[in-house]
Amino acid sequence: MKPLVSIITVVFNDKNIIKTIESIIPFLNDKVEAVIVDGNSTDGTRELIQKYADRIKILSETDKGIYDAINKGVSLASGTYILHINSGDYLLDIPIETLLKWQNNSDVVALSFPVLMNGKDVFYPSWNWRMRFTLHHQGTFYRRNIDFYDISYRVFADADLNKKLYKSKSIVKIYTMPCVANHLWNGISTVTNNRKEWYQVIMKHYGWFYLLIHFGYRLIEILLRKENKM
Repeated sequence: MKPLVSIITVVFNDKNIIKTIESIIPFLNDKVEAVIVDGNSTDGTRELIQKYADRIKILSETDKGIYDAINKGVSLASGTYILHINSGDYLLDIPIETLLKWQNNSDVVALSFPVLMNGKDVFYPSWNWRMRFTLHHQGTFYRRNIDFYDISYRVFADADLNKKLYKSKSIVKIYTMPCVANHLWNGISTVTNNRKEWYQVIMKHYGWFYLLIHFGYRLIEILLRKENKM
């Protein structure tokens, strides 16, 4: 019997993954499996995760970046849905009954749930035309059989996937509870230098007009923040 959910975690030289693994293990059963893809860590991480090889699928080999590693994890997975939990993040809940409800409806390509950010703020998913982040990686259960990540993107391949699904009018179910994971908001997507790639994603899917709208939203948000601080 194949599992319902495959949890994929990619890692390279990060021993904090042990805390992530320990948060995942209580959820492992006949419906939930875990896959770890390690990029041939050299700091002892590879040896640490091997201690869990009896309960988790593990692959250790070099890769071409985060999304190449994730794609490898998808290839190893056997669940109906894929959930991404980053090294250092914590799994909080898996809405099994809700996932089972849509399991046999292939028109629904993903189900997205809230994510706790740094243990305090809650990110709520949305599914609309706006270019900002609408589905959180750590809160979204994607069907395993969709076309996953374009590894030409180093940082925003997940955003590229979401925009592609939206443009194809794919059905994504949005929920306001439960919080699926606690995500540490300190990843490479938050670095200002990586915004160029984000703009490339917008241009690819929407063109110059929507890129200008995006800049407009950004300017309004900056002005509102300044006004609130006064």
